[in-house]
Parts: sequence; structure tokens; C-alpha cells
Amino acid sequence: MTALVDLDETDACPRADACEGCGATRLLLVTTAATPVGVHCVTVCSACALQSSLPGTALARAVKRSLDHCAHLGITADDMADAMLNESRL
Repeated sequence: MTALVDLDETDACPRADACEGCGATRLLLVTTAATPVGVHCVTVCSACALQSSLPGTALARAVKRSLDHCAHLGITADDMADAMLNESRL
């Protein structure tokens, strides 16, 4: 396993043009959302971030987004699963 993986790291994650929660196009930031299948990056506006208002994600999309986030972090899905277990996210 990759040593000390920070699943909430978003430096290499792309930022969308609009908030995935409300559609706003200003004051956007990239954060992470944990799902039963993995952690993925999500673009939200500052208002949605403050309200912890992250959009729900369908299962198939959550899997794809979690695998994409693994690529952003330079890790495998197994590395993510191990990190989630170590962080008690599973």
C-alpha cells in the first residue's frame, strides 16, 4: 500500500465550471466526498461547502469518480480501500 495516503488531498483534482450542489459559478473549491465505494473529488461553491451540502451520487458514477480520484492521487483502488479501512471510513 502507498504510505500515508491523504484521501482528502485535492491539489491534482480538476475543478468543474459550476458547483455540483447548486450550479453556482463563483467562489468554487474542490473538496472530497466519501461514499461506500470510495472517496471522490467534487466541486462546490463556498455556500454549499459551509452547509456541507454535497450532491448525492448514483452508485455507478460514485465508482467511476472514486477511480478517477485514485488516478488524481496516483494510487490504486486497493490503496484507497486500505486507506479507508485505516481511517475507519468503511
